[in-house]
Amino acid sequence: MEKKKKAEMIEAELAEKEKMLEASIRDIDQKEHKASTSAKVHEYETERWNKDKELRDIEQQTWKSEEEIAEILKLVDDIQKKSQDVLVLEKSTNQKITELNALIQAAKDLPMTTN
Repeated sequence: MEKKKKAEMIEAELAEKEKMLEASIRDIDQKEHKASTSAKVHEYETERWNKDKELRDIEQQTWKSEEEIAEILKLVDDIQKKSQDVLVLEKSTNQKITELNALIQAAKDLPMTTN
């Protein structure tokens, strides 16, 4: 479960970065619309494109993290199912041992006959 917690922490950090980038992009958009020269517009466009690329990278990292969490949860579920199977098998084995012990005890209690 440690891997899951780590993946969830990474996902939370990525979500926070994503929010910050989205806010930064909105800010850059506003500056771009208020820009008075084409050079400033181009400067803000370039800055926004860079932020957009960072945002896409974070989105890809988030998807990867979500996939890792899903894989971990599937593994945990598989382990829990196998654990239940083992518990059922253990119970059945213990019942058979009890039955065999009872048969052994009954056999010991039988009178010994000699030929």
